[in-house]
Amino acid sequence: MKASRAKSRKEKRERATAYHEAGHAVASYRFNHYGGNLTIVPGGNVLGSCVSEGEWADGSTDIEQIIVLHAGYAAEERYDKYAKAPYFEVCDSSSCPCGLSELSDYEKIYCLMRRNGLTGEEFTSQETIRNHSLAIKARKIIDENWQIIEAIAEKLFIYKTLNDTEWSIIIDAFNEGDDWNACFESMRAFGNASS
Repeated sequence: MKASRAKSRKEKRERATAYHEAGHAVASYRFNHYGGNLTIVPGGNVLGSCVSEGEWADGSTDIEQIIVLHAGYAAEERYDKYAKAPYFEVCDSSSCPCGLSELSDYEKIYCLMRRNGLTGEEFTSQETIRNHSLAIKARKIIDENWQIIEAIAEKLFIYKTLNDTEWSIIIDAFNEGDDWNACFESMRAFGNASS
């Protein structure tokens, strides 16, 4: 019985992570940022990952990056209304660390907001950041693309990792009104046949 409960918890966590990563992917795609694998295979201190951060490194798209970071939690919360973002300490230094890759999504959001002058005295908790207008924009992207996110999350849960062609073909098929599942499976079969 304990083993089945542990398996159930692991499956629930993986599904929530699949929705989280699918939310990041769809939001980044809507801002024309492509590339990178989606995975729900844990590594280091993360449960999954999406889109290479190298693309965001120049700081020219910080606002888009903040929305994309929020989108992961927005998708996870829509999937599981009891989902909670991990706790983090709000940075009170005048300069946030440059090594964003070691930070949680919310820590990255705070640092990017601070770098762009979007924080003030009212940003003293995760809740105030969560209710910022950029978080609201992220939730709107999630709501408008919910069927796509469900489709990507479903395939991500099954296969554990999707390359950029695999998850973007789902988005493209939805956008074109095509059968996304047939497109995905056909592309995947072709990809496996040529390997």
